[in-house]
Amino acid sequence: MNNFYLKIQKVARTCLFELSWGKSQHITAELSYPENIILSYQEWQKVYCNFYSNQSRGKVIDKGVIAPPPVDWQAQLVQSEAKFLYEFHQWLRNKELYEIRIKLSQKALEQTNRSVKDNSANTIDIFISCNCSELEYLPWEAWEISTEFVSGKLRIVRQPLNIRQEVVNLNKKSSRKARLLAIFGDETGLSFDEELRAIKSLKNQATVKVLRWKPNQDINEFKGEIIKSLITQCWDMLFFAGHSNKTNFTGGQLSIAPNVTIALSEIEKPLKTAIANGLQFALFNSCDGLSIANKLIDLGLSQVAIMREKVHNRVAGEFFVQFLNAIKEYRDVHEALLAANDYLKTEKNLTYPSAYLITSLFRHPDAELFRLKPFGIQHQIRKWLPTPCEIFTLGTLVILSLFQPVQEAVLDWQVGMQAAYRNVTKQIPPKTHPPVLLIHIDEVSLNEAGTKAHKFNPIDRSYFAKLIDKATTFSIKIIGIDYLFDRLTEDDKILSTSIKNSINNNGTWFIFANTTYNNKPQGILKEVADLNQTLQGNADKFAGYLSLVQASTDCIESCPFSYLIALVSF
Repeated sequence: MNNFYLKIQKVARTCLFELSWGKSQHITAELSYPENIILSYQEWQKVYCNFYSNQSRGKVIDKGVIAPPPVDWQAQLVQSEAKFLYEFHQWLRNKELYEIRIKLSQKALEQTNRSVKDNSANTIDIFISCNCSELEYLPWEAWEISTEFVSGKLRIVRQPLNIRQEVVNLNKKSSRKARLLAIFGDETGLSFDEELRAIKSLKNQATVKVLRWKPNQDINEFKGEIIKSLITQCWDMLFFAGHSNKTNFTGGQLSIAPNVTIALSEIEKPLKTAIANGLQFALFNSCDGLSIANKLIDLGLSQVAIMREKVHNRVAGEFFVQFLNAIKEYRDVHEALLAANDYLKTEKNLTYPSAYLITSLFRHPDAELFRLKPFGIQHQIRKWLPTPCEIFTLGTLVILSLFQPVQEAVLDWQVGMQAAYRNVTKQIPPKTHPPVLLIHIDEVSLNEAGTKAHKFNPIDRSYFAKLIDKATTFSIKIIGIDYLFDRLTEDDKILSTSIKNSINNNGTWFIFANTTYNNKPQGILKEVADLNQTLQGNADKFAGYLSLVQASTDCIESCPFSYLIALVSF
């Protein structure tokens, strides 16, 4: 596994960094405790809370009724964020951390080169743990480590300083849909519409159960419903939306109904049961989730996504929609969290400044990242369906194949490749003498037959008649004459008689040549042969060139001369 473990501890007025990896390898570095950065963070946090003061998913206590003068909190938030991040990044670029940074960057470069070679994922996870809340609240996820040296991707993930439970990886192929338990708490001043719509869109990929307090419902009944759901059913994911707050000793508290909260320590046993039954991931879309995440990982849950700060209702809704969209694409929860953060940073930063800085993923170091698994016969079929690009390519090829020039060009390549393959593989049939007799009529043969000179052109029809009569005596069934009988002569009747006798007495097939002149067909005269008893083949084709037969025309009238002879012989 490509994991690094970075422990950051406050010791007196110093900050100790310890990076470990592999087989007991580690590097340490020591910096002065960043008092100025803590002050910049507190200043940013104050402006952040003022900007998002309305519709926060955390309980806010009124501190007076004096109306303050109007303040452009957004401008102040942008400025305080820039100042805070600048000082934070400058501190992390300190020379004392150079060895740690270069080690991480070298590993990122190695992984990038390996991913190019074998097409594997080019990510390295850095598990960060802090020993005090001041350090824990800092946005370590914004640390741009590898950008100083290489473009390899390093992902920051958090882990508690103390982990007492081992984790069981259950994220294997399952014969059932994933199961999500969604708990909606106190919605005073909030709206869960976006989250409810997003959860409904997940119904084809997961089984979803929604628990929501109903007005006038007995609170003990609702608590019992939550506990029963946790211990009697198997869940893969847990989602909570509503008000929440950090606590020092109870692992955080959740507001499940107006003026009613429940501490994680109160439902510790049901949560352990749910984890033992397969619960792998939890998302708390609520405020101040650090103590919640630490508690759940300590109980044995493999991964938890939380908001470290107060979160505005609309920000929470936008984040959850984007997170769930990535989950539905079968991306793991860390990729989904990063995708949602990127959306807030690039698409919504003007509307919700600094919102991308407050999310964190806590994970047990031995846990596999959770992701939805494709389920059902539909997915199996979908794997074999072509992609839109493949459909477009196939459709284009089909349309092009309907055009005659394309067919002929492709056929040329096919025949050529088949011929080359036949020669390479020695699949050449033995030489045989085909049962074909080729008679070549030239001046020598005409002179030997005593043909007079004026009957050389057109050739004496009686000479053809003698050849046909002779072939008939040998019971030859197919006779092809590659000569154009398109002019009347005094001997046409003699030739016609020989043709009829051969057809009637021997059942001979006659194929005569025809041609095209000025787009008009020229073929055998009816005085020579009856086309109802004989065939004509086009003699204009190039020798040795195979042409496609047009399906729209009659082959008897348009096929090549040699094609018809071969067709009749079969």
